[in-house]
Amino acid sequence: AAAALSAVSGPDGRRLDQLELSLGVVGPWSMAAETQDLVHRIRGIPRPQGWHAQLGNEPALTLSWARQWRLKPATSRRQRGSTPNTERW
Repeated sequence: AAAALSAVSGPDGRRLDQLELSLGVVGPWSMAAETQDLVHRIRGIPRPQGWHAQLGNEPALTLSWARQWRLKPATSRRQRGSTPNTERW
């Protein structure tokens, strides 16, 4: 599961701040062994080894933040001819 928040900031719209929170689990509950095994069976490649050394079940949490800048000023939607639904940063 993940949640993300993005916001264009700065008076000229040239900076984008992104904050993302990801929640999950590692260990057998993640079903990574079963997923990898399925992909290997479908592709006909040797089955993976080493899952006996897998970490135990633990929660996983990742919080990340990123900032991006535009090199040139953004034009208005009207100037680009786009609609709000097709607006991309």
